Amino acid sequence: MTRPGPRTVLLLSLACILVLASPVGFAEEPFGAKLLRPDSLAGWDYGAEPPAGWTIAEGRLCGTEDSTPLLSGFTAGDGELRFAWSVADGGAWKIALPEAPQGDGLSLRLHEGESCGALTDGGKPLAAGAKVEPLGDAMHAASIRRANGKLTLTVDGKQLYQVDVGADRRFGLGLALVKGKGVLADLRGAEPPGQPVLNGENLDGWWTDGNKDAWVLDQGELVLKPGGGRYLRSEKEYANFTLSVEYKMAKGGNSGIGIRTPRRGWPSGDGMEVQFIDGPPFRPLDEHDQMAIYGNVPALAPSGRADEWNHVVIKADGWMISAWVDGELIQQYNTLDHPELKHRHLRGWIGPQDHGGVIRFRNFRVLEAPDGTGLAAWSKPKPPRAATTMVDRLMNSETVSRADGITSAVVSKRIAGDASGEHVLAELTGPGAVVRIARSNDEGTLAFYFDGEATPRIECSPGDLWKKVPPLDEDAGPVLTYLAYRKSLAIVLRGAKQAE
Repeated sequence: MTRPGPRTVLLLSLACILVLASPVGFAEEPFGAKLLRPDSLAGWDYGAEPPAGWTIAEGRLCGTEDSTPLLSGFTAGDGELRFAWSVADGGAWKIALPEAPQGDGLSLRLHEGESCGALTDGGKPLAAGAKVEPLGDAMHAASIRRANGKLTLTVDGKQLYQVDVGADRRFGLGLALVKGKGVLADLRGAEPPGQPVLNGENLDGWWTDGNKDAWVLDQGELVLKPGGGRYLRSEKEYANFTLSVEYKMAKGGNSGIGIRTPRRGWPSGDGMEVQFIDGPPFRPLDEHDQMAIYGNVPALAPSGRADEWNHVVIKADGWMISAWVDGELIQQYNTLDHPELKHRHLRGWIGPQDHGGVIRFRNFRVLEAPDGTGLAAWSKPKPPRAATTMVDRLMNSETVSRADGITSAVVSKRIAGDASGEHVLAELTGPGAVVRIARSNDEGTLAFYFDGEATPRIECSPGDLWKKVPPLDEDAGPVLTYLAYRKSLAIVLRGAKQAE
């Protein structure tokens, strides 16, 4: 199946790589987990409006006061948020920390000059902020930390204030520019690491409906010696949590972590499984690859290294499922948007899978969070996206007659003659999308030129097209896809003697 388009924490979001002030076995690693993908707004489109007016490249988020506010897919209690920021044209960032499940929560403004960091709670002043000097072309460094009922703001190494904030409160994270222009970069978050779930001596507190002897402890590491171990399951059930674990798997290995599964249930059918696998590189990701929500939702990017230790963080917060590998955001999906996953259990056991390959786990910890479904905003219906509207049109015959302004057409061309020629198959004007491509044979090379670009964004043989475009099913022909273009799309065939 296809994945809806890309999908923050506050002072805390999620990495479990560091405890608030001191490292817990990961001192050599960079702080926390990245909360921005390098080139997309995955993880930041949960607000009232779809993101607009932002650009992001190499992890640098750029916007203006006309950009839509962004809302994250996280909530958290204690933790820390670190990032770099700059402003221009008298700009000011608003860092919103909405109350979970709902409420205005906290809000602070970051700008150069007096009163930087001014903080409100439910709209009422809580801290006045302090003066921050301009840095020219350099970026300011900020840290928002919450621990033991205190919230501390530090800018450029100087503590601007520390105020009381109830220890039992949880917040999300929103970003907006309320004035001018701004850039935000290297956004990272960390939560406390949670409690160990293995006692280091035996497997008390764990069970399996398979062979428990396949799972052994070796100097504190959980080691699978394949032999019908199925899933090793925790006796304790978890609802909302952040799970942190390191794993090492042999090349070609296959495993996973089951979550929120009823005692006798199976993760991929009753709960969920976050996939661990060393799969073939350089191919389109699907719902069976590393960090997929197995069988349903592909990951955002490739991840993981065979025969090396990888650090994984899995966060379950209401319907929101997120995952990081070695600090990179690799998975985030609101399962409430999925026609089948939204009916899965929100509480159950957790545990690793025996899929026939040797795998080792260490530093297995879980930080529990209060019950609930996260921010209320996550559950609000959103305006339909172009992609979901088109997929619905393709797969639901009842929508064909709907007067929604969408029109459709078919372009066809027959090629016969010199294989050295170049044939323009279609010149389309947008906005629009190609949704079906059929061909008579696999001769030649197809090239797709989007929006007037001089270099084709996609170039491949017709037979490989199903591997290069977003698939709507698993058939190689005809290819059902959603290939969107904003202004134009030219499709060119080269090196084919005959084709239709």
